[in-house]
Amino acid sequence: MPFLYGAVVDNYLRFANEKDAGTQSPRWMMRRCCPLCRRMNVSLIAEDRLRAYMRCADCQLIFVPPEYHVSLQAEKNRYLQHDNSPANKQYVTYLSGVAEKLKHIPLTDPAVLDYGCGREQVLTMLLKRRGYAALGYDPVFGLNPDLNHSRFDIIVMCEVIEHFRNIGDELIRLRTLLKPGGYLLIRTEFSDAVDNFGAWWYKEDITHVNFFSLETMGVLATFLKGAICFANGLNLAIIRSGST
Repeated sequence: MPFLYGAVVDNYLRFANEKDAGTQSPRWMMRRCCPLCRRMNVSLIAEDRLRAYMRCADCQLIFVPPEYHVSLQAEKNRYLQHDNSPANKQYVTYLSGVAEKLKHIPLTDPAVLDYGCGREQVLTMLLKRRGYAALGYDPVFGLNPDLNHSRFDIIVMCEVIEHFRNIGDELIRLRTLLKPGGYLLIRTEFSDAVDNFGAWWYKEDITHVNFFSLETMGVLATFLKGAICFANGLNLAIIRSGST
């Protein structure tokens, strides 16, 4: 079934209004509702000793139901186990490759937001070295610059979107931060690039709660009234938002 922008947004905003009013569906029902498109056409596709995984037949998002999410502190502790520092040459090389992908974006002197930059802000640093006006943002580590009146030409999310607990809320926020005609660069492993989801290494990280296919990226583009302008089919997509 093709996705229409209005249907995607209306479904999510209706849920948000019910949440504010205290009339949302009970927990047992919400776990069967896709957190992205808010449709109920979801089914269990895998289980392991820690979690269950469900797929939405409409937008193809694979997600972990909220009752299996770890605490925010446990999530932060998991991040702190990573050696994501400028001293880690392998990590810097990896992020340099991500920064290089901005060459696909035809903008001059863009304002760039590194959304979910991490404690060390390594990608932000690499972008600045390339001459970009880049700002890091990561509320998990208290990097909360005032973005209320800011809009950006490019928003980069490198290994971030798979962690979103409330993906609809985050997308609404991203839409307000992105300038009309701006670009969203997403780096995450695509679920449709693997043959056996149950054996996939990427799902073993307990802080990964969303898994995206290229089709799901198309739904994100619809939410932004835009389209995918570049994708490698494995782990990277660039979405250009609509001009209004």
